Amino acid sequence: MPTFMLMSRHTPADCPVNNPEHLKVTVEGMSQMEALAKKHGVKIIGTWNAHPEHLVVQVVEAPNLESYMAMWMEPAMTAMLDYTTSEFKAVLTAPEIAQILKQRMQQK
Repeated sequence: MPTFMLMSRHTPADCPVNNPEHLKVTVEGMSQMEALAKKHGVKIIGTWNAHPEHLVVQVVEAPNLESYMAMWMEPAMTAMLDYTTSEFKAVLTAPEIAQILKQRMQQK
């Protein structure tokens, strides 16, 4: 299954720690995230927060980017995206890269 990564940033003023409205939205969204992921066939590998940088990184496996984006288009998820700047990327694992490099070496 393809792997996707979300990188999401917010400003200190928009941080849920400092902003009561965003705190409510974030707690609500996080409480629904696992169920929404399951609904859309998304497996969450992990979600990390670099708090001093106001950066969230999430890595998932999903059938396709459309499935992952559909999860994030659910109302509870879009509410969290409303106060962030987010990037969604298709990524490869280290073993996948190693396999590509081995194939490349064999072609030369």
